[in-house]
Amino acid sequence: MHFGRTAYNHGRLSAEMAEEVSAVNLIEPHTTYTIRSSSWNQSDSLGNVKYVAPFLHVIALYDIVNKDIGHLANYEANYNYFPVNFFNHSFYNGKEGYVVAWAYPETEKFSDLTPNFDLIHTTKNLKLFRRKQINDLDLSAWSQADRGRLSIKFDLQGSDSEPADGCQLVTKEHRYTRGGFGWVTQPPHTEFSGEEEIDSLHRDCISSTQDGVFRLNLPNGDYRITSYFCSVDSGKHKVYLIANNQKVIKKLIVPSDKTVIKRVYVVKVTDRELTQVIYTSNPRSVCSETRVRTTIGSGMALWWRNHKPIVNCRNKVTPAK
Repeated sequence: MHFGRTAYNHGRLSAEMAEEVSAVNLIEPHTTYTIRSSSWNQSDSLGNVKYVAPFLHVIALYDIVNKDIGHLANYEANYNYFPVNFFNHSFYNGKEGYVVAWAYPETEKFSDLTPNFDLIHTTKNLKLFRRKQINDLDLSAWSQADRGRLSIKFDLQGSDSEPADGCQLVTKEHRYTRGGFGWVTQPPHTEFSGEEEIDSLHRDCISSTQDGVFRLNLPNGDYRITSYFCSVDSGKHKVYLIANNQKVIKKLIVPSDKTVIKRVYVVKVTDRELTQVIYTSNPRSVCSETRVRTTIGSGMALWWRNHKPIVNCRNKVTPAK
């Protein structure tokens, strides 16, 4: 009898849970979402489900179907293998890309969401909202490059420093805004000035103990990215770099003799966003001063100092063709 009742209940819950996860393929990779419900235990066929919350737990499927989906209320965010929240020392307070709403009455108007979100999927009990897409790109900071192409350069350094010629100054407080550019994660905390022997362009930096993610909105297309790496301490270092969803540089050994290493790769932009992340395989092994200069077109710099990423950027973006 117990088995029969369990099979009966699961059969009815299964259909409702299938409805709840019917939008998993609509959440794009490299985005975040939050969840909400009027009741995680309420079932159309069984009424109030006791002891377990199947509708709350099955929604975790949204995390794993596509790549790099961040559920911002995930309890694991308290641990260091979930860096979105861990590196902010508290739950992430940024803007989610999607909201999954479950089991609300038809009279619910979602007035807190409608100004900034579009309803992109709806069933009897499920509604998926997506943050409004970028309508206009802010290209006011871009300049004319060769063959009629636009380009943009960034110089990441302290607010009191002079940016390099033709560069946009990006300080530790420059947060990303839709249509523009800036830090997506919690921005770096410290302004840093290197040794006098380092040329002035790369001497001034901003630093943090946290990984930095810098995003730029730009027209869709193929973009050629050139990265320069140089170690200015006595050790060699292993570097990785992700541009959008591509691991374009992996296990690159940067020698200790101050040799500049150049890497060129092409990234296809399809959603009007270019996001670059640079990191090492073992931050604790990074020695005192490793300078990594990553360029989009011709220049983004990132330093590591005692496992602290120190970012300095002269950043130029140009289409590949």
